Formats: sequence, structure tokens, C-alpha cells
Amino acid sequence: MTFSPTFVEATSPPHRLRALYKVKGYFLPDPEVPNRITVWFTGGHLTPASAPEKEVADLECGGLKEWMELFGAEHRRSWGESLGIMGAKLFLGAELPDGMETDGTMSYTLHRPYGGHGKGYVDILYADHEVLVTKGNSGTLHVMVNQNNETTTGNH
Repeated sequence: MTFSPTFVEATSPPHRLRALYKVKGYFLPDPEVPNRITVWFTGGHLTPASAPEKEVADLECGGLKEWMELFGAEHRRSWGESLGIMGAKLFLGAELPDGMETDGTMSYTLHRPYGGHGKGYVDILYADHEVLVTKGNSGTLHVMVNQNNETTTGNH
């Protein structure tokens, strides 16, 4: 039996699309590494985000209409996508959306959380009241700034 790859012609949206991706989970201190936090992922959601107030003209952002056209279009899944979804449902207890909500949000839940000691973690490289710098198990660096801190909001 031979499978031939199928290519779907896709077009880019005429404008940038901004999104907010939130990941849900929980974490515990690693029992063996002092500056390490072990992470378990339990779900998340992707939702369209509004454009910044002062957007540069050549970086104009699309809105909900463009988001719905891109992500709400009918899509026939490939064998690989179907197998990946079946594996996520079987091994992680994934609950995946059939579509999107009216505001464009797409959510998923993992009933058997992914992660744990040695699988998902972040090492705390630096932390104070204003800044947190972490490095994930795949090498990703994150720099987070406390927006509630008076020195970062401009209120002195």
C-alpha cells in the first residue's frame, strides 16, 4: 500500500493576526533540584487578541472576521493529524474542540495531565519583585515582568 502526500493550498491572511495563548496546569517544587519547578499541563486555549493602540501602519492587524475565516474554515485532517489527535485522546485524555466559540476561542483539556518530574519543568534563573527569568526543559527562555509593580506601571 502506498500513501501519497496531499497538499492543501493555503493563503496567508491579508493582515497579521494577534492571539493570546493561555496554558493551564499546576506546578510543584522539584524534590531533587532546588531552583527547579516541575510542571504538569492540564489544558489551554487560543483566542484572538485586539491590536495594540499604537499599531504601526505597515503592521496592520486583522480582526475577528479574518480570524474566523482562517481558523473557522472547514479542514480535512490528514492521516498524521488524525493519528496525533487519537493519540492525544487516548494517552492524555484530551478533550478537543469540534469548532470555536463565537468569540473565536478554541480550548482543550487534558484529563491526564502531561509533565511531571523530569518531563516538564522550568529552572528559575533569576527572580525578584519585578522580574522572573526561567529556562524550560526544552531550552526556552522566558522573561516575565510584574505589571502590578508600581515601578513598571509608571506610578511612582
